[in-house]
Amino acid sequence: MMHSSGDCERSDSLRDCVERLLGSLLPNLDVAESRRLLDLAAAHGSRAQDDLTVNLRDVAMSKTLCDLYFLRTVGPKALRERVASAKASSGEEAPVG
Repeated sequence: MMHSSGDCERSDSLRDCVERLLGSLLPNLDVAESRRLLDLAAAHGSRAQDDLTVNLRDVAMSKTLCDLYFLRTVGPKALRERVASAKASSGEEAPVG
């Protein structure tokens, strides 16, 4: 999703993408919490994930980050596209921006 929204390049690691998200969405997040999310992202898809213990707090923090991202980025973009599509099919001019 982050690739198709233009927030990450396909060549970026998940860790790099999460680091950018944390900086933009949760800049005041506790350093230990940020580090933990970055460690989880870095382990994703590697052998390190086999030895990683994930707790409910990790899951909740990851879910919160994803929810914030969708509310800030994906939802508004989808809404703009639907409005433009509806106006186009009804013959109205779609607003720019």
